[in-house]
Amino acid sequence: MKLKIPAQVKEVCDFCQRDGVLRTCLVCGKEFCLSCQSMIAGCMVRPKICKECDDRKDVQAIVSRYGWKISAVRDKRDAELRRLAAKKAALDDLD
Repeated sequence: MKLKIPAQVKEVCDFCQRDGVLRTCLVCGKEFCLSCQSMIAGCMVRPKICKECDDRKDVQAIVSRYGWKISAVRDKRDAELRRLAAKKAALDDLD
């Protein structure tokens, strides 16, 4: 069987021109893919920031200002999940 496929228009990464999962940088508005996603040192939750903007001192200052708050919430969540696992293990031991 032959299929006729019309020309396609795809959104691609502004940096590597690959398609896939794209995010829009909150600072500059460029589209970037997960392959181009970089990390800001000390950041626990990755902000939607492209590789060009993550080196900016003003961006790093904002991210570091909120890092401790994110860590506290993550630690509380993980402790609650550990308690849930402990409860399940105790119930499994009763069976």
